[in-house]
Amino acid sequence: MLAEQAFWDLMAGVCAPVTVVTAAEGGPFGTTVSAFASLSLRSPMITVALNRGSRLAVPRTGAGRSVH
Repeated sequence: MLAEQAFWDLMAGVCAPVTVVTAAEGGPFGTTVSAFASLSLRSPMITVALNRGSRLAVPRTGAGRSVH
């Protein structure tokens, strides 16, 4: 797990208004999001806002996701 201070430092460096979120289940795909923020330091979590029609918005058990 990412240490609390390391996550804080990582999020402090986020300055771009657009973030890319990707997933790999069923083939690679991704989307850009402008609504991206830290949600919690303990456990390090982020939140993104996706359109209901987005394939990434469908809950995917065990799916790998990445934020770039």
